[in-house]
Amino acid sequence: MLKQVLEIVELLDRPEIAAADIVHLFTRPGIPEVEVQPVRTEKGSTLFIKLRVPGTHGATVGGDAPTLGIIGCLGGVRTKPEPIGLVSDADGCAAALASGLKLVHMHNIGDRLAGDVIVTTHITTDASIVDHVPVAFMTSPVDMVVLLRKCESKQSACFMICTECPIHRGLAT
Repeated sequence: MLKQVLEIVELLDRPEIAAADIVHLFTRPGIPEVEVQPVRTEKGSTLFIKLRVPGTHGATVGGDAPTLGIIGCLGGVRTKPEPIGLVSDADGCAAALASGLKLVHMHNIGDRLAGDVIVTTHITTDASIVDHVPVAFMTSPVDMVVLLRKCESKQSACFMICTECPIHRGLAT
């Protein structure tokens, strides 16, 4: 798993991340679905990412094994113009993508879970900063509700990786 974490952190630490970079990283034989959707709002831009790793008896192959979701929140990985480099808000995004990359590796060597796993997150490389004491806050071009709407509705369970997440009906971190 450490290898996948390092690979994802290296990817996220780039000043610009293109959709093609994500697709290239996750596209492997047998992984049919890697969706990357650029979204621009008045607050900035982000890349929504959805990766589906098929299970041996998951919905992808017509089976009935439960589907697991992994959501990486706080996709702001960099700010502009300051500070330079990967920021602490990248943790949810990085952990979700590293989990997805590990699942792809497991899939490729034959260690497949019974059900499908869907990894959803977003990557923002130009997040804005809001002054706050003692440390400044990053803003996201999309709110949590938009990210959740990008998730599959047919998940049996969902892990949400987030450093700060409000509790919603039936959802807690």
